[in-house]
Amino acid sequence: MTVALSLTVFAIGYSSYFFISHSQYFRKFLGRQFDEDRMSLLWIVFQRLAGVVCLGLFPGILVLSLSFWRFSDLGLGLNLSKTVLIWTSGIGICVLIISCFFSQKPENFRIYPQIRENPWTIKTVVINTGSWLAYLCAYEFLFRGLLLFTLYFALGLWPAIVITTCLYVLVHIPKGFKEAVGALPFGVVLGLITVEAGSIWPALFIHAILALSNDHFALRANPDMHYKVLDKQRAN
Repeated sequence: MTVALSLTVFAIGYSSYFFISHSQYFRKFLGRQFDEDRMSLLWIVFQRLAGVVCLGLFPGILVLSLSFWRFSDLGLGLNLSKTVLIWTSGIGICVLIISCFFSQKPENFRIYPQIRENPWTIKTVVINTGSWLAYLCAYEFLFRGLLLFTLYFALGLWPAIVITTCLYVLVHIPKGFKEAVGALPFGVVLGLITVEAGSIWPALFIHAILALSNDHFALRANPDMHYKVLDKQRAN
C-alpha cells in the first residue's frame, strides 16, 4: 500500500508542478503585471515556488495526516556519521569540478543560468540562491525522501534506486538528452548516499552545489551575461 501511495503522491505532485510551471496562462498573467526585464527573474522564481508547494508542501501535509509515515523515516533526520560527511564532501568537490568543466560550454548557455536577467546584481544572486535552495529542499524531499525511502523499506535497496533513478532521468528529458544522461549516474549516487546516511541532507547539499555552481560558471563564461558587482570592481 505504501508503495502505491508514494508513487501516486509523486505522480500527482510532480505532474501538478510540471503543468503549473509550464502554464502559458500564468506566464502571460505575470507578463501583464511586469515589464519584460523583470519577467525572467519572476518567472523562474514562480516556477520554483510552484515546486515548493507541489513537491514539498503537498506531500508534507500528506505525511503529517498519515500515522504510518513519519518525517524521521523519510530522511529528515540530521544524525550524520563522519563517513557520510566525508563522502558528501568528496562528492561535492567532484560535482564542483565537473560543473566547472561542463557548464562553461556554449551549448549550456541556452539553459543556464535560468534567470536571464542581465546584469546580475547582489539582489539577483540572493533571490536565485534562496529560490534554488527552497525548490531543492522540496525536490529532494519528494524524490529522495518520500519516494526513495518508502520504496527502500518495501522493496529493498536496488529496486528503490532503480525506480527512483528512472523517474529522475525521465523528468530531466525535457531539458535535453545530455541532462537526462547525466541524471542517470547522478541519481544513483544521490540515492546510495541518501540510504547510507538515512537522510536527504547530503543529497540536498550535493544537488545545491551542482545547481548554484552551474549557474555561476555558465554566467561567468557567457559573453552576453555578467555580474554587476564585477563591473564596479573593474571600474575601480
